[in-house]
Amino acid sequence: MFVTPGDFLEWRNQSRTIESLAAVQDVSINLTGGPNGPIDPEELHAERVSASLFPLLGVRPVMGRAFRPRKTSPAARVTRC
Repeated sequence: MFVTPGDFLEWRNQSRTIESLAAVQDVSINLTGGPNGPIDPEELHAERVSASLFPLLGVRPVMGRAFRPRKTSPAARVTRC
């Protein structure tokens, strides 16, 4: 089901019975370069997720850190680690 970012935030902020919500969106991205320079373009299928997804699932990164909530705010265009 498609939910607008505004509706998701409203549901999350006004919910009194659900402990946590996460948003997931299918996206296609084009990979056109790598650490060694340009490569043949390749379409990748990925998921854009809210920062709450991994805590909701009860998982932690094996290496590095999880997403920072401010990076998945409505003002941020792209989710970054």
